[in-house]
Amino acid sequence: SMKKWQMKNNQLPVLFVARKNDPCITNEKEFDKAVSLLKKVGYQHVSSKLFEHMQHEILNEKNKKYVYQYILKHLKSWSN
Repeated sequence: SMKKWQMKNNQLPVLFVARKNDPCITNEKEFDKAVSLLKKVGYQHVSSKLFEHMQHEILNEKNKKYVYQYILKHLKSWSN
């Protein structure tokens, strides 16, 4: 709910990453709602990515290199 959010730093970058179809995100629509909520409350730099063909622990998967590369790309862009 937007009522519970207080904007502290609208420049704080936020990156959502998860496995597509992961039961922990409920479903893709709910994942998108979480991303949209942070944008609505005023965060300026919100990004998201759902990774396909992976299990729940995307940072420990066989193809984890792609996840880490994606995160690193965002970290570098935020530091510029």
